[in-house]
Amino acid sequence: MGKRQPQKQPPAAAVAAVCLLGLLIQHAAAAKWPLINSREGNVLTLILTDCAKYQDWQTIAAAFAWRHSPQGGSMVRVANCNADDTKNYDKKMLDYVHTHMAPQYAYNEKLKDWYAAYNKPGAVVEYFKHNNPKEEWVVVLDSDMLLHKAFDPKDLPLERGWAYAGHYDYLIGTDNGLALRHVPEVAPR
Repeated sequence: MGKRQPQKQPPAAAVAAVCLLGLLIQHAAAAKWPLINSREGNVLTLILTDCAKYQDWQTIAAAFAWRHSPQGGSMVRVANCNADDTKNYDKKMLDYVHTHMAPQYAYNEKLKDWYAAYNKPGAVVEYFKHNNPKEEWVVVLDSDMLLHKAFDPKDLPLERGWAYAGHYDYLIGTDNGLALRHVPEVAPR
């Protein structure tokens, strides 16, 4: 008989992730509807998703983090979904997080281009076409981004009418017409 090999322990991060997911599921299952989606403050937090089931779980985590952060203002999920997904969407998720259903913008007919990132600017424009929030500032998050502390507009060099974002230089040199589609008044650079 061969020597018995010791079993490998799962990485601590994997164990922690499973425990966190369990807590989130337990919290969501025990929640009384409707949950807090708004409190005093002047920052609107938009969580952008599509209708994939894994993004439901990310939304639950993002909403849980927002509710336990000191972020003031409101939280809204903006979900880019096709007509069938919108019609058949799980109403419990709509109660868990205030949700604005937006059409999918991932396909650009003019450019004959399918790119999931087109959903983000399309969703934001779609949301503001149909809503007039009371908050002065907007934070746009992906569903896999979690808040741990508040965004305080006083701490950032913000000006009305301008966006402030992290620096992502991996798109330098990209020329697919995305900028022209969403900000035609800004010359290509």
